[in-house]
Amino acid sequence: MTSEDDVAKKIAEYCKSFEIKVDVKNITSSRNIIPKQESPISISEFLEKGMVLYLPPLTCSQGHQLMLDIELHEANEKILAFNSTAKILSIESTDSDLIRVSVKFAQFDPFIWKKLQRIYSESQEKLQVLLGSLKGPKNG
Repeated sequence: MTSEDDVAKKIAEYCKSFEIKVDVKNITSSRNIIPKQESPISISEFLEKGMVLYLPPLTCSQGHQLMLDIELHEANEKILAFNSTAKILSIESTDSDLIRVSVKFAQFDPFIWKKLQRIYSESQEKLQVLLGSLKGPKNG
């Protein structure tokens, strides 16, 4: 096995070991938002006091209130749970079968929110290092 194979294996193992679970309930319509298997709910961006999510279409409207339950798991162990109510600020169509939803938190723990952002950022940095080692040293 080459060192490239080793790095690719480490990347695959790391991606499997770090998981973000996002559950969303539309409080306004009293419905859980159930994702399709091929189109899971995902986080696109972190904002100072909110986030941008990808959700199934026809599940919410601008101005609706959502309940967000987010868990970070590493090696199948929950390492952080974040809960918030949020108001939908905007909804955009996408090329996929999801909508892009911007929300602002109404009730949330800012300490847990910052911790979630930090852990996620650290995981992305670790992934970038692994990807960088797959590409090899830069010539310059």
